[in-house]
Amino acid sequence: MKRLARAASATPLAAAKPPRPLEYSSASSQGDSPPSPGDDAVAPGVSVASSALGAASASATAVSVAAPWVAELHKHFTELQQQKRGLYEEFLEMQSKSNARVDQSRVTQSPAIVQDKNRYSNVLTFNDTRVRLGRGAGNDYINASLVRGGRSSYILAQAPLDHTIEDFWTMAWEQNVPIIVMLTSFWDGSTPKSSVYLPLRPGEAKVYGAFQVECESAHVDHEAMTRSVLRLSKRGVEASRSIVHVRMDSWPDFGAVAGLRPVIALVREMQREVASKGGVPIVHCSAGIGRSGTFVAIAEAIDGQLPQGKASERVPALVAKLRAQRMGCVQTVHQYQMIYEAVLCEFQIAS
Repeated sequence: MKRLARAASATPLAAAKPPRPLEYSSASSQGDSPPSPGDDAVAPGVSVASSALGAASASATAVSVAAPWVAELHKHFTELQQQKRGLYEEFLEMQSKSNARVDQSRVTQSPAIVQDKNRYSNVLTFNDTRVRLGRGAGNDYINASLVRGGRSSYILAQAPLDHTIEDFWTMAWEQNVPIIVMLTSFWDGSTPKSSVYLPLRPGEAKVYGAFQVECESAHVDHEAMTRSVLRLSKRGVEASRSIVHVRMDSWPDFGAVAGLRPVIALVREMQREVASKGGVPIVHCSAGIGRSGTFVAIAEAIDGQLPQGKASERVPALVAKLRAQRMGCVQTVHQYQMIYEAVLCEFQIAS
């Protein structure tokens, strides 16, 4: 991905080796590169919990483990693994086809005001799926997309920049967002991945333009996820809103997590918040396409919302569907593999 200020090089996908199966461990203690002091460290007053964020409920599973599509997907994935570059080639074919389908006329044009609000110069939105702020034409841009799945919708967004934090909270307010899933650290070594757009300590409040965000509580669970309950208020509006914010630091940029249980538990947490409060969840990483797209693909897949068709077509079709709404969703073959592995993990099928 290219930053606006300077280019950030990424390992070309063609140079990647065929992936190995992910582990199914229930804990993942490894995180991103050390953050800048004070940003990703546990803030004073933040409790460290011994329990997980939330176990995936069996009743939340939309399909039976015996469903034919699960067995068929398992068989196809096993066959891909038996081939030296099977999964890699399937990913490349999907990527090539989805890129070829992009209609450049759909891509949001980049006048100066829009360019200034993009974290990366090559991660843009489509005009027909982008979230529009309620400020009128010319001042409604934010790098975020409304992505529709089988029966759920999601907002996939880039991480806020310092000068787009108020835009981010405007979107959260206008879209009645019940939960924000953050799949990146604030820093990766010395490289900024997200502005600090919320208060981190319980009792702390920050003002971003017309909005005040207060941290009511925060704790770190044994999966090293930071879960906060925020109170969002808007100037001139008496009622305030409660928003859950979960930050997962252990998922590296362009990479995959060591264990899928925490990811699935976070998917279920997101679904419970939406079911309880309504609205649309925000899912973001740094660019809002790789980890975010994979997370949403996993959410759709474990709920049986894969597009119909042959087993060999269902995951490619799912990712292509997401990419048609937000460009570049699921960036690497390792992330693509996570979608298959998540289904097998959820339904306790050994790969």
